[in-house]
Amino acid sequence: MARYNEKREALVAIAARQHGYFTARQALLAGYDYPGQPQAVFSHETALALHALSDVNPARIHLTVPPGFRRQLPPGMVIHRAIVPADDWEEWDGYRVTTPLRTLTDIAATPASWPSLEPAVRDALRAGMVRRRQLLEAELPEDVHARLVAAVDAVDACGAAPASRRGGWSNRAQEQPPASRFAKAGSLGI
Repeated sequence: MARYNEKREALVAIAARQHGYFTARQALLAGYDYPGQPQAVFSHETALALHALSDVNPARIHLTVPPGFRRQLPPGMVIHRAIVPADDWEEWDGYRVTTPLRTLTDIAATPASWPSLEPAVRDALRAGMVRRRQLLEAELPEDVHARLVAAVDAVDACGAAPASRRGGWSNRAQEQPPASRFAKAGSLGI
């Protein structure tokens, strides 16, 4: 009950500053969620594999969930806690995946994922999934931005070569990943 009161008090404080109104995003940040709406988004290394960026083959499924998410998930999941705005995810056949740009910024922000960053940037640029300018002008914390810029510079220094497509999946309907490898969010109850 205390957690509910904390969420309620936070939302009431926001509304009080805004003449009694609050946005859905503010409610999410206060810890509320949308009943019946998917909350998890495939992200990080899992999103790299789904987008066929680099030849990463994650041993565990990476999901980003809201900070207040409390459901028990099956073993083998890596949970990242953050709000993923609607502009940062795509709806695929019954589940959500972070966009290529958001995926690359997540990888740049996660030390364990740094070895995948340069090949993923190379593949995303060559496949036209992101533009160089988007990567260079992304509003990110300074260290994350610096890593992303360094990856773009390294790709530029290597010149043009065919993008790696080994073992990944694209967003084309005819090439959806097998259900046994990446379960749909609905089957996880999220």
